[in-house]
Amino acid sequence: MQNLAKLPFLACILLACASLSARAAGQENTTSEARERWAGKSEAERHLLRRRFEEWKHLTEEERQSVRERARRLEERKRELDETATEEDRKALEALSPEERDRRLLLQALDEGRARGRSLREHLPPELVERLERADPRDRRRILDEFRRRMREEDSAATLRGLAIRLNLSREEARRLERLPLEERLKKIAELKRRFLEERIRREGLPPGMSVEAYRRLRELSPGEFLQRFRPWADRERSRRSR
Repeated sequence: MQNLAKLPFLACILLACASLSARAAGQENTTSEARERWAGKSEAERHLLRRRFEEWKHLTEEERQSVRERARRLEERKRELDETATEEDRKALEALSPEERDRRLLLQALDEGRARGRSLREHLPPELVERLERADPRDRRRILDEFRRRMREEDSAATLRGLAIRLNLSREEARRLERLPLEERLKKIAELKRRFLEERIRREGLPPGMSVEAYRRLRELSPGEFLQRFRPWADRERSRRSR
């Protein structure tokens, strides 16, 4: 079993609530079952969960909202991992109880998040890393958000130029899109990326491992959700081609 003491605050909060996902999967969640699960935990695990709960009670509403948002993103990633699992991984998941399945997907999502965090730090300019380390912890989010916004401005312009070429957009249309406010520009980029992927699938067929039904469900989503759910297949395809 994963050592809870090594997990961050958010992980402990989510793992403590794992029974909710189990109930959603069809497992009854009676008071007696909850007591049995609690009894099955070591004294160290119970102590840590109590301490985390006390920490939660002392968070501000803004801090709680931040935790809820991170939890929401983790839950979305867990669903993606479940839906896009390889045949081998799916067999392993199906052999688990609903609660253990939920736990494993959560830990996998957390590991991915840590890896993305390490990768982000490695690619940050040294002067920004130094500024973040010197800053008051309460200011670090704002500093990082400002940096991300500047990067999104620059990256979105370059992405639009690339999509304009791939989709044969007119020069006038490309310039019009580049002049859009950032949030509108990003929404349009998501639409164009989806259009590019759908056109490629029409030409080349579905990515390996994606069923017709899975693709049908993808097409029911908004452009942003479509791209997010499509990412695991895109990652696998890039990995396959790089071998």
